[in-house]
Amino acid sequence: ELKCLSVERKKELVKEFVFYLLQRKSHIFDRNLLHEMQQFFIVSKEPFRAQRDARTMSRIICTHYYFRRKLLSTVRLYAKDKRFVFMKCCRISLTSGPQKKNVLGLIIGINFLRENEFLRDKHVLMAVKNYLSDVNVVEGSYIENRDSEGLINLMYLEIEKKNAADFSNEEMSLL
Repeated sequence: ELKCLSVERKKELVKEFVFYLLQRKSHIFDRNLLHEMQQFFIVSKEPFRAQRDARTMSRIICTHYYFRRKLLSTVRLYAKDKRFVFMKCCRISLTSGPQKKNVLGLIIGINFLRENEFLRDKHVLMAVKNYLSDVNVVEGSYIENRDSEGLINLMYLEIEKKNAADFSNEEMSLL
């Protein structure tokens, strides 16, 4: 993907990919993927989309879709009074003009047991720091998508090492 793509062109590429998945992978994805994409574009701001490529945004949307489905079915099948958390780590390359920065993206899905519960980027960072102490949240990387009942929360944020080093496979496994 070319680095000079506009935010609107990236958005079009994401839409094309989502429609491709709906046509070619209909056994995996249903029309709720369109809703997930729409929600992503609502909660993510233009500066967020400008620094990330279409592939990264598509990955976030598809993983949020999968986590929402998995959480809803898991809660229905097993227990409404138990908490479930799903997380996926992925290496992300951010571009800001000519500069490129490698960070770790955390895609998270959690079911809340009560309406007044919340989980924010600072809480996730505190948990991550139990395993990797030299990290910070990338400014402007946190997005959150909570369902209308307030019980399923999907998040995305990126962390970076204070020394700007890449994350090893071992560090990713720790999380």
